[in-house]
Amino acid sequence: MGVFSVTCFSSVWAYIWMFIVLRDQNVSMVEAWLTLFFFFLLIGTAWAADKYKENQVAQEKANTGISEDNKPVIEYSAVDIYRELINEKNGMAPKNTEEENKRHKMKAFLKDSMNTD
Repeated sequence: MGVFSVTCFSSVWAYIWMFIVLRDQNVSMVEAWLTLFFFFLLIGTAWAADKYKENQVAQEKANTGISEDNKPVIEYSAVDIYRELINEKNGMAPKNTEEENKRHKMKAFLKDSMNTD
């Protein structure tokens, strides 16, 4: 959407600039060089908008624990998940907030990867 917005704005500006330049029906060297500069400005701005969005998506994936191949990433083994969630099912409360966060991560992994609770 960012690149689209940049090109949309640039298209509108191009018509305004064309009106300004051709108002006197003569294109000066300054106007010609500015027109060329605006083209490279468009390319650079569109590229920057694309890279910004790419970084946003990569950061969001990193924060949500999704890898590049769109598979959930978990740092615990299947045995760890099984033991921890069996302990929860048997009524054992988490000992601290770290253990509680660990259980939430495990549940989120199971929900995302296997569509199960």
